[in-house]
Amino acid sequence: MATCADPMACCDLDKDGLTGLGCGVKTAFVAAAQLPTSTSDWRMHAFRSTGCRRMYEPIALVYGPVTDNMHIRVHDQCMTSEVFGSLRCDCKEQLETAKAFMVSQGSGMVIYMPQEGRGIGLANKVHAYNLQDQGADTVDANRVLGFEDDYRSYESVQHILNHFQLSSVRLLTNNPRKIDLLTKLGITVSERVPIVIPGQKHNQAYLDAKAQRMDHLIPQDSSPSVPTPSSVPLPIVAAVAGLVSVGLAAWAAHFSKVISSLAMEQYRKVSKIGEGTYGVVYKAVDLHSNATVALKKIRLESEDEGVPSTAMREISLLKELVHPNVVHLHDVIHQADKLYLVFEFLDHDLKKFMDLQGGAMSPLVLKSYVFQMLRGIAFCHAHRVLHRDLKPQNLLLDAHGTLKLADFGLARVWDSHPQLHTRSGDAVVPRTRDPPRRLALLDARRYVEHRLHFCRDGQPQAALPRRLGD
Repeated sequence: MATCADPMACCDLDKDGLTGLGCGVKTAFVAAAQLPTSTSDWRMHAFRSTGCRRMYEPIALVYGPVTDNMHIRVHDQCMTSEVFGSLRCDCKEQLETAKAFMVSQGSGMVIYMPQEGRGIGLANKVHAYNLQDQGADTVDANRVLGFEDDYRSYESVQHILNHFQLSSVRLLTNNPRKIDLLTKLGITVSERVPIVIPGQKHNQAYLDAKAQRMDHLIPQDSSPSVPTPSSVPLPIVAAVAGLVSVGLAAWAAHFSKVISSLAMEQYRKVSKIGEGTYGVVYKAVDLHSNATVALKKIRLESEDEGVPSTAMREISLLKELVHPNVVHLHDVIHQADKLYLVFEFLDHDLKKFMDLQGGAMSPLVLKSYVFQMLRGIAFCHAHRVLHRDLKPQNLLLDAHGTLKLADFGLARVWDSHPQLHTRSGDAVVPRTRDPPRRLALLDARRYVEHRLHFCRDGQPQAALPRRLGD
């Protein structure tokens, strides 16, 4: 079998993703020893694999007797969670859950593969985490760094199962790709056993990306649990109890005031951070969680007009647009003469950041902000939403360099047959004064309203926007 000069290229040649095939991967048994743990006793079998990438040493942890069609977990190393205790993923919990399940069944095998970060290594994984801190998901972060979605190789698993004379297994996994790759390697997977791990705030975006971008079969139980009735504040319970002794209309009005008053008591204003025609924005503290939030107070000028259409539009859209690069709307509090929108707090907007910089941004920072902005726009467009008011003041930044689209008051949802015009005198977003140019975008039949920027001879050029009507 031949070896390769370019390991990464060689290891990803196969169109089916069978990384390393044809590169001379060989696996040899080294030794076995007892592995007592705090909950159960296992036997640890060490192997050494050599091939196109490098030498690495997979481990087979065996509990109970080895029998054909036993439960198997092919688990890839995750030092960040299994050693350092990271909550960004569910890898450690999957490993421990699989081991506990095997003990309950009386037998099982964990094949532990040293393939950190889906095969890109620990340092590259930390680099990908840095991009995820700025808004990328686990898939896009790898791609920005120039990696494929998955570099893992499972030829060693085939060799290890052959060593134990196993031809059929019941696989503990949520990843259909593992089943596909093992099947192509000649291993019969007679059953897939899902692993149910409850999600939490630190890993929910990761679980969502695995389900939506990598087709993982994430069990529904992985979603965060909803608050139980016992967590409802007592003043609300008391207000509901009042329904039995007063008329429905009077109770509804009273209950609305109780809810609004109770909700506002949850927040303490710290300082005013902005003001405009819409109202005032305050920096505030959520007294329940001690988190910093932004309170956007909108004045309700008259009862006849009700809630402004821009506020209604922003509320309805942001309740649907949940994305790392779109500002998150936590809550809405409606009082008699005002409306409060409770947003996550971000330190400043892009305009303020550019003013503080005083000069050109570094290429790395600029590339990160452009990537995050386009990723947020792409998500909105995928949900048929046009922002229509993109400008530095509406791009918010936090202390970690995460950029988020904000202020959806002028946004619109387009239908399947939009008007390809904007009514005269009805445009709110300033038109560019550049001379008109025509730009063909890969035969696109519809164009959005934002100016299109591209470079010619190293100089930025701009094209007139083509606007979708309301």
